[in-house]
Amino acid sequence: MTKTKELSKDVTDKIVDLHKVGLGYKTIAKQLGEKMTTVGAIIRKWKKHKIVGMFI
Repeated sequence: MTKTKELSKDVTDKIVDLHKVGLGYKTIAKQLGEKMTTVGAIIRKWKKHKIVGMFI
């Protein structure tokens, strides 16, 4: 069984907000202390579904 960490709605909202103002995945990940792959997954899901939290 793998360990997973569910991000709070505040963190996922912050990731999307930072992306909207033009920051890249790497910069967002570094600022928030999250993995770049996690940031990328959240942004891709947001782009596809236009909502945050429900599918993350």
